[in-house]
Amino acid sequence: YLTFSGTNESGPYIEVKDKAGVLFPSLSRNNSGLMILNPQRKSIFVEADVAIPTQPNNNQFLFHHFSDTGVGYAAYVKSSGNSTHVPIGFAIVSGSDFKETQFVIEKGKFFNLAFSYNRNPSARRLEIISGSKTVAQSGRFAFGNINTAGNPLLIGTGSKITAAGGRVIFTPDRTLSGSLNKFRVFIKARTAKQMKRYNPRVLFADDDSLLLNIRFNEPTGSYTNNSVVLDHSGNSLHSTITNYTEKMRSDRPFL
Repeated sequence: YLTFSGTNESGPYIEVKDKAGVLFPSLSRNNSGLMILNPQRKSIFVEADVAIPTQPNNNQFLFHHFSDTGVGYAAYVKSSGNSTHVPIGFAIVSGSDFKETQFVIEKGKFFNLAFSYNRNPSARRLEIISGSKTVAQSGRFAFGNINTAGNPLLIGTGSKITAAGGRVIFTPDRTLSGSLNKFRVFIKARTAKQMKRYNPRVLFADDDSLLLNIRFNEPTGSYTNNSVVLDHSGNSLHSTITNYTEKMRSDRPFL
């Protein structure tokens, strides 16, 4: 896992550039430079193991993927004044179209969470899945083109989300404080049953629905810069941690 110790300005975060092989080409099997993560008219499915420490917290992003015109999706940790529980939100914005759902998790322990928008006509709703259960969902809505336009996927940070007319959806106060164990992005929605089956397994690049697969298990000292995080999806979206510190790879999560 990787531990983020959030601050108001200079906390650590990851910027995943949406161009295959653009960073560390010597480590890349895909050097095409093509966009990989832009969902456009496909489903969205992001999975991570998340732990939030047992202390009050301000608004923070888990991840944020938006175009310059404000089209995209994000998951975030909402402000909580207690040390026991915290709401986790998931939103999609496309022009005047906006949907959100949320789920409250316990602080101080890891939760396997997935954030899904399934374009199957029988679904078409935002869902948060934990373990083998759908724990939150929005009303049904058919989004159009969710075009993130090649902008990077941000992990642990992001900018204010607004909908049409200037309606503010979420404003972060600081970068993420917490721990993440694996971070996966898929091009197809997955069921709660699939989540339960595949969560403990190591997924490899032969899964053609897998767009990004960060395990956060890079051995310290094996690279010139330990801020490197490797993508195991086969799409070569290798990245670096901005404002990296050695404590991020400590033997204990931030609980």
